[in-house]
Amino acid sequence: LDPHEQLYEFFYYGQTTPVARGALIGTFRLQDKVLRISNVHLDWHGGFSHRFGQLQHLLGYLKGKLTVDGDVICGDFNTIGFFRNEMQMKKIRALLGEEFISLIPDFRTTTVFYQQLDHVFARNVKIQHSDVLEVSGSDHYPLIATIEL
Repeated sequence: LDPHEQLYEFFYYGQTTPVARGALIGTFRLQDKVLRISNVHLDWHGGFSHRFGQLQHLLGYLKGKLTVDGDVICGDFNTIGFFRNEMQMKKIRALLGEEFISLIPDFRTTTVFYQQLDHVFARNVKIQHSDVLEVSGSDHYPLIATIEL
């Protein structure tokens, strides 16, 4: 961690190492098709290159697993910054590939801090509806999507 990140971690969490981030990956059989949903929380430490590396690692892991009919990759991508957001999204979209589409394609505030940190990308699904629910209860707003295989 950079010194300012260590200071933040110490005051916020009482430690000087990063809080572990993870991914929850679920595979669901829907009639004769298999849908995989990966919910990630990319780390805000280390800048965008670190988050990009985490996403690369996840995609490499998923490619080595069960072949599925549809994929959803969603969660807190920590695409921090008002002026760098579009550059980050271009790189993320290029990494995911053309087969993945964003279910929230235009900039939408997903936090109380007026930034879009949260995203939903899907492959081989039909999108019926997607939205950001601006409700209280967290510093992030829930993202909802209705999809079908």
